[in-house]
Amino acid sequence: MRPDFFCPRGIPDMSLMRAVFSPSLGRSAAGATRFATNGPRTNTVASRVYRAATRGAALLGLVLAPAGALEAQGLTGYNVFTFHDFLMQNTEVNGTLAVGGNATLSSFAVAPNVGGPRPEGVLVVGGTATLSNGQVNHGHSYFAQAPTGGATVLGSQTVGALPVDFASEYARLSALSAQYSALDTNATAKVSGNGVWFGGTNLQANVFTVDASDLIGKGHYNFYAPDDTSSIIINVKGFAGTTLFQWAGFNLCTVKTNDTQFSGCSQATTDNPGGLASRVLWNFDGVTGDAVSIFGSMTGAVLAPNVDFTLRWGQHNGDFVAANIDSQTEFYRNAFQGYVPENPQPGIVTPEPASVALVGFGALTLGLVHRRRRNRATA
Repeated sequence: MRPDFFCPRGIPDMSLMRAVFSPSLGRSAAGATRFATNGPRTNTVASRVYRAATRGAALLGLVLAPAGALEAQGLTGYNVFTFHDFLMQNTEVNGTLAVGGNATLSSFAVAPNVGGPRPEGVLVVGGTATLSNGQVNHGHSYFAQAPTGGATVLGSQTVGALPVDFASEYARLSALSAQYSALDTNATAKVSGNGVWFGGTNLQANVFTVDASDLIGKGHYNFYAPDDTSSIIINVKGFAGTTLFQWAGFNLCTVKTNDTQFSGCSQATTDNPGGLASRVLWNFDGVTGDAVSIFGSMTGAVLAPNVDFTLRWGQHNGDFVAANIDSQTEFYRNAFQGYVPENPQPGIVTPEPASVALVGFGALTLGLVHRRRRNRATA
C-alpha cells in the first residue's frame, strides 16, 4: 500500500510526520523503516528530514510513541477488505470495498453512504469484477480488468493500476492479528444462558480470550468498559468450521458505578452501534482455509486475514478484514479506533510518556539539519 494512502494530496508533510508518533496498526521498527523509505513522496526539506529521522529511529530500534492508538481510518481505510474473493447478493456495502481477488456482486450497492475520511478508491478489485443489477456510488473505482455485468458505476474509473498493494497488506494485517493474539488476557467473559458479558476495567484495553463454542447460538452480547475511550479486544479460538452469532443483539455499557459483576445496563449509559463498533475488535488469528459462518448481526471490527466467512442476514457494523467473503449481510462503515495494551517487541524501546519521544525526535531532527548545513558549508 502507498504510504500516503490515507492522506489526501496536498496535506503538508507535517501531517505525515505525525504518523511516526502513532504506533498504529502495530508498526514495528521494520514497519517504520518501510514507511520512511517510501514516503512522503514530496522532496521538501521537511520531508527529507522526516525520512532521515525515521530511518534513524528504526536503526536505533525505537518506536517514537506510546503503543496503542490505531489510525482514525480503521484497520485498512475500507469498510470491507478481502484478500481473495468477495461474493455479495441482495444487499450493500455502505462504505468502501477492496477485493484482492474476484468480485461478484448482484442486486447490490457499494458506497451509498461513505461519509468521513475515505481511501482513494470507493471500490478496488484486483481480479475480475462481475457487477449486475446494482450501483457503485461516490468517487473513483479501480479495476484490474474492465468490469462486466452492466451495473452502474458512478464517478471515474481506472482499469489497470490499483491503489492497494494486497500482498503488503496481507503481511501487515497478518502480523497485526498475531500481535493481538499474543496480548495477555486481562479480563474474563461471562457466559450465562442466552448471553455473553464482556466486562473489563482497564482504561486502555480489555483483552479477552474466548472459545468459539461459547459464542454459538447466543442472542445477546453485552460489553462493559470503564470509559468511552477504552477498547475491548476479543481473541476467538477454536473457531474453524463454526457458526456464530445467531440472531445476536449487542449492547455497550460504560460502567458508571462499581458494578464489578457487570450485571446490567441500568447502571450505565448505552452507546449506539457506531460507538460500539469503533471500540470492539474480534480477532480471528487463523490459518489459510479456516471457515466461519455468521447467521445474524454482528458489531465490532473483524480482523481475520486467513479466514473465509459466510454471512447471512442481519448487518455488520464495523471494519471487516477476511480472506474470502460470501455475503448476504449489509455492511456499515464504523472505523475501528481502539487501543491495545503496550506490547513492545523484544529489542524495541517504547518511550513513555509521549513527550519524551517528542523531545528525542526534535533532537534527532536538529542534529540532522545541523549536519546537512555543515556538509554543505565544507563542500
